[in-house]
Amino acid sequence: MLSTEPSDNGQLFLNDPIRIDFSNRVDLDSVNLTTFTFQVFDQIGQPVAEPVAGQFSIGTSPGDTEPGRRLLFTPVLPTNDLYTNGGFRPGRTYEVQLVGGNRNNGTVLRDVGGKALKLPRTFRFATADGTTPSALFRNTAPGGPRRTAFEVTPTPDTTGVVLNKLGAAPVELRLRFDQPLNPASTNVPTKVETDPLTRNSNSRGRAFLEYDDPDFGDNVWVPADVELESNTVAGSTLVMRPLGVLPNNATIRVIVERTLEDISGESNVANVAYQRVFATFKTKRAYEQQFDGMVDDFLATSNVDLTAAFSEPVGEVGPGYLKAGFDFGGNVTGAEFEPTAPLTVLNTDFTLVQPKNGSPFNVSGGVFNFRSVNIPVGRTVQGQGTNPMVWLVSKKFEVAGTLSVRGGDGQRVNTSGNANIAKSGGAGVCGGGDGGAGSPSATARDLAGQPGNGPRQAAGQGGRGGALSCTAGCGRGA
Repeated sequence: MLSTEPSDNGQLFLNDPIRIDFSNRVDLDSVNLTTFTFQVFDQIGQPVAEPVAGQFSIGTSPGDTEPGRRLLFTPVLPTNDLYTNGGFRPGRTYEVQLVGGNRNNGTVLRDVGGKALKLPRTFRFATADGTTPSALFRNTAPGGPRRTAFEVTPTPDTTGVVLNKLGAAPVELRLRFDQPLNPASTNVPTKVETDPLTRNSNSRGRAFLEYDDPDFGDNVWVPADVELESNTVAGSTLVMRPLGVLPNNATIRVIVERTLEDISGESNVANVAYQRVFATFKTKRAYEQQFDGMVDDFLATSNVDLTAAFSEPVGEVGPGYLKAGFDFGGNVTGAEFEPTAPLTVLNTDFTLVQPKNGSPFNVSGGVFNFRSVNIPVGRTVQGQGTNPMVWLVSKKFEVAGTLSVRGGDGQRVNTSGNANIAKSGGAGVCGGGDGGAGSPSATARDLAGQPGNGPRQAAGQGGRGGALSCTAGCGRGA
């Protein structure tokens, strides 16, 4: 090894490569994270278990006419708002160890002739620290990001781009730039709200789609999911996926505002010649009635995903049908429940219920069957009794106030010197178990409270008692 960049105890920006020059041409097949190792340290010098991701390549040493003697490690660039998921992280010290010596073990750096690195070598460097792009990244190209290419898939024919129907291949637009982009979501609009109920065109970000509509006016926003598909030192690719069906026979403009920043925070704000229309494309003419759909024949259970992380029961599938895997246990009723008093107590053993419409009726067993339920703001419905509280509602169940099956509090301790007398736990309601007693032993020191009961008062099957608060190093109350 002849030299390194950075030098020992030098500094790197998060997008800088490591450059190492050797006396012989390097065999790239011998270079990996076993022969070229990293150890990472935080700002106080403590080792941290953080992976280092990047790519090895061969470059040309100064004075050479052909590549071979220079080894480069180019880090993966970050993609999150805090710039912490790239190959290098801010404010870290990295120790690089190049494995040399005996080539017989196979885990050494070698030249193209098979010779091992004569001696192992080690050097350190620190990465830039800060929270802004200009502090963390080197500006590798003057000016803000510039267009290098634009692609539409599926590839359009002479009649235009397809309308992005559900049953066809989705439309994807790829915007390619000459340099990496600042990945923060304030710059690349990867977190723009696209829900039709809450989205707002005023917060569409610095890259978006628009068109002029004969009915809705000019500059109508076409919402799209945005992904930073590729972000490297050589350039970047932004993918836009329109949501829903595109307007037919329309000219769609791809807008990239001059405020879009490269990875060092530089934009095109000062560029008076900048054009914000990155590209345009024409959609197909389709004024006639359209049909779009996705068809699935429910003929077997082979398409049921039994590993899906849903709490609901798996659906029941048979020859030509799909239905819920459980039955609604209620009866069809027109009764509606909407309490008017500040506090309404419902006992799950036996209680009298006053519906919003109709006469009062008795409910036993804790099963409340209504067409709809609405608990307004400022109203509390409190459950009591030994049975679980079960609501069977065929329409809507809305809680703007409070619905509670909270049990009672445990007995307060207001005296000292009587730890041999147990203090009872809170009483459970609606099928919940009672809390365990505090200081349960009458003859010995208690190291923990008594376990609570589980559902239906299953003894000892509830929460465990807290540890003794004066135990050294416990750090919590009993």
